[in-house]
Amino acid sequence: MGSQFRVAIVILIGAVAAAWPQSVSKVDSLPLFEVASVRRTVPGSPLPADWEQKTMTSRARISIRDTGRVVGYHIPLRVYLQMAYELPEYRLSGPEWMDRETYDIIAKMPANTSDDHVLAMLQSLLTERFKLKIHHEQKSTAVYALLVDKGGPKLKRSPEDEPPFVKPTGRGLEVQARTLDGFAQVLTRFLGVPVFNMTGIEGLYDYKLSFTREPSDSASPHPAMDFAALPSSLSQVGLKVENRKMPVDVLIIDDAVKTPIEN
Repeated sequence: MGSQFRVAIVILIGAVAAAWPQSVSKVDSLPLFEVASVRRTVPGSPLPADWEQKTMTSRARISIRDTGRVVGYHIPLRVYLQMAYELPEYRLSGPEWMDRETYDIIAKMPANTSDDHVLAMLQSLLTERFKLKIHHEQKSTAVYALLVDKGGPKLKRSPEDEPPFVKPTGRGLEVQARTLDGFAQVLTRFLGVPVFNMTGIEGLYDYKLSFTREPSDSASPHPAMDFAALPSSLSQVGLKVENRKMPVDVLIIDDAVKTPIEN
């Protein structure tokens, strides 16, 4: 984890190959927030004024601030869980209402809390307040393998000390200073389909892709992208994707309450 958790974010997900998170069965040993409020969002309630000034979707916000608080408004339980466990969408399964019902969370962290402990505390909080019952299992999942095309790679190496960023454009995507693993994670988030790097290429590169953004009312910061145009975009940098089946660890939400314990 890093400093990205000190600014307003919607959700940072996409560690496709990340280690499986700490089990909720160990919740008693997890660090806790000093005080926390977890409530269902009041229908029609506005976001705080300072949230409206940020250049993100107004429907879903999570902020981990220098003030030592975790603050979230109008956010589905699924999104909180994805953040707490650092899971992409395809590695989380549960009842459909988790996508629909939204909640507001305000939680105060102890002084000098590390970023790793913040996520552990969020796991503990969600488990307690929503009475979560979970398990995880391996599921055979349709994925895309990111491979080198027959003509060989045509990648643009990133300049030294170039800062990383991901920038959606009107009909495409610009990615800067990312490894091929990182690039595969970006594709996973934007396509909504697991993409695994199998190129064997190391180093940091810049990528520029052109494909169509589909209309969406989703609160997700990464609306689906049109896969049909992706192969031609990837071929320009000497890459391709192929359909594969792979076993993937999936977190299963067996049970959760819609009305959480508030305080």
